[in-house]
Amino acid sequence: MPQGGKWSAPLWDFDIATLDELEIEELFAYADDLGLIYEVDDENRSYIVDHINEDFAKLEKWAKEWNVTFAADKTEAMVVSKRKAPIDISALRFKGEEVEQVKEIKLVGFTFDKKMTMESMIAKASKKGRAKIAALYRLKPFLDSENLETMYKAFVRSSMEYGNLEYMAGAPTHLQKLDRIQIAAEKIGGFKLESLESRRDASLIGLLFKLLDGDGRGELDKFKPTIEEPNPARQGRHTVTGLQIKDQTNTKSLLGFERSIARRAHRVWRKLPQELLLSKKEDKWQSITKECQRALTGKRSKQKHQNRTIKQSTQFEQNDQGTSKCYTLG
Repeated sequence: MPQGGKWSAPLWDFDIATLDELEIEELFAYADDLGLIYEVDDENRSYIVDHINEDFAKLEKWAKEWNVTFAADKTEAMVVSKRKAPIDISALRFKGEEVEQVKEIKLVGFTFDKKMTMESMIAKASKKGRAKIAALYRLKPFLDSENLETMYKAFVRSSMEYGNLEYMAGAPTHLQKLDRIQIAAEKIGGFKLESLESRRDASLIGLLFKLLDGDGRGELDKFKPTIEEPNPARQGRHTVTGLQIKDQTNTKSLLGFERSIARRAHRVWRKLPQELLLSKKEDKWQSITKECQRALTGKRSKQKHQNRTIKQSTQFEQNDQGTSKCYTLG
């Protein structure tokens, strides 16, 4: 079946439906690939490699039964760990071949490194952005500022924001590479845009609202936030009031957790105006998604100012028709 065809995806799902019968808890399927994720601790450290090889054997048997061919030479393994000497996985075998151990692994367009710093992914995104900025510079003599801004949003920023929520785990030094590209584009085109960080915050709020409405799928449900209202008796001088989501931080949290979505969600939520949170229709949080995203990116305040200016202008015209005096409206 052709890629993107109407029946391609349903037939593919039908073709691999029997994978569930293998009862491999760590198995997940995406596009035309399969992945296995294992959590290693002190209890299973001694036998985890043998356990993985057993799962590989199940996949080989399934492939033979259903006439499926796995590419053993494309099978890779990566250990995600902060330890200097993590577990040895050199004994992994798939279809009789040694599984290659890599420092980076690519999944559906994302590149993850073994320490989950997102350095490699951001470096590739910034490299692509710089190449497109050069093309934008060559177009400068032929386009005005408005058209240059449109070109930047459509061809440059869009490529740097593919799955931008994953970038939140990146260190500020890595994220600054993307910020510098936008600054360069603003100088070329003579326009000013909201920061990339604020757009990541806006994307996060959109995800949180979907989860709160029960539209999360699979593993995403684990990230569903808990809404709570602070106890008035415990409110102090710096306490945040109104509807909030439960903070996932504890005193033992690692520094890397501070940049994770779980921690960032709590901080981004605090930026939202309470009147917007209370204005949701019934129990549908997604009804206020656009307004909250506009508030995070600074567009909501600009829209208010524009509406106020239009109202003042209209009032001036009405007064001018009835009297020769002019009143300044506050």
